[in-house]
Amino acid sequence: RLIEVVDPVAAAVGAEFLGRLSPVLPEGQVSLDGSARAETAVDGIDDQAKPGVDADLRPLPHDLLALAFSSGTTGLPKAVPLTNAAMIRTALVEPMATVGGMNEGSRHLVYLPMFHMAGLGNALGALGCGGELHLMGDFDPGLVLDVMERRCIQFSSSAPVTLKMLVDAAQDRTTPPHLTHLVEINYGASPITPELLDAARRVFPRARFRQYYGMTETGTIAVLDPEDHDHPDHVRAAGRPALGWEVQVIDAGNRPLPPGAVGEIVVRGPAMMPGYWNDPDADEAAFVNGWFRTGDVGAFDDDGYLRIVDRAKDVVITGGENVYPAEVESVLRAHPGVEEAVIIGVPDERWGERVHAVIVCTSGSEVEEDEVIGWSRDRLAHFKCPRSVEFVSTLPRTPAGKVLKRELRAPHWVGRERSI
Repeated sequence: RLIEVVDPVAAAVGAEFLGRLSPVLPEGQVSLDGSARAETAVDGIDDQAKPGVDADLRPLPHDLLALAFSSGTTGLPKAVPLTNAAMIRTALVEPMATVGGMNEGSRHLVYLPMFHMAGLGNALGALGCGGELHLMGDFDPGLVLDVMERRCIQFSSSAPVTLKMLVDAAQDRTTPPHLTHLVEINYGASPITPELLDAARRVFPRARFRQYYGMTETGTIAVLDPEDHDHPDHVRAAGRPALGWEVQVIDAGNRPLPPGAVGEIVVRGPAMMPGYWNDPDADEAAFVNGWFRTGDVGAFDDDGYLRIVDRAKDVVITGGENVYPAEVESVLRAHPGVEEAVIIGVPDERWGERVHAVIVCTSGSEVEEDEVIGWSRDRLAHFKCPRSVEFVSTLPRTPAGKVLKRELRAPHWVGRERSI
């Protein structure tokens, strides 16, 4: 379906993907699958799109560089136009202005997918500063550690879920990898836990940690700087607004809220997308008075740090009360037998929705439903606590590491007209 959204003129793919791509290409589509056909195909494209002799082919700031897709954790991904100006700002201007050591010859490792902003942005940033870029097609924790050690990698990007895999792989080795060359690890997609941060610092003893909060549509919105990771309160925040960005928290009437008040996060800034690709309905829903609606719920604290409470679409409304899953998930993850916890809303005849927990247990642990519910009831208001618990071995995720809550919800809402 995404091919239909893009409607490409040509497709250049690796041989392993040809079988999957060919059936969805429109009739007459050009596919570059070999050197002989590639030469003919490129000639054909040039004939159709050859500019006039006086055409200025220099790239302009607002020309389209690429189409990326939103992560699609709540529905079909939307196509996001990335302009030259936006990517220069996100991948070059902001990092070069704030991150020390990114310069000619610095060594960068990118193993996050290139169709995701984290992978693409970090790769372009490495090239833009004259750095040495190492790309990995698949994420294998052991192999990543080997490359980091062998190539003396200085900069890398991650998500907490992949960072934990790296930490676990390093701790499983009899001889710890030598990773003192790491200057900085940036991460995003979700906050880091204090426990993971402590473990990661032992594995990467000299690395700075920097959190980026942003979206495909915007680039970086807020940054949690390395020094903030030493502050017990700040480390739980998304950070402070990034260079050049305006961030507000608004109420249901689109009015700005004071520090401490929870509402929807809206932003505007220099790397904003011009609008979704051929989707005016999505544009209308995404913008209010020139501000982009992130769909995140949060608040500013008195020190100016933005704290994310949850995704607006993830809120569970049970008996008329709003339950923010992130709060409950944080409590459940503190249980010694719980490795990961996800809260979703499932249908309930009495309450409309009930709070339902999906749990991945720590290795070797056995946790019962009553134990999970009792643990939460000792620490939360009862309406926030799960009324049912489901145990799974793994959670469905996007390639960027975000949990696909829609896949966890779907079986519970089969046959119903609404999923809320």
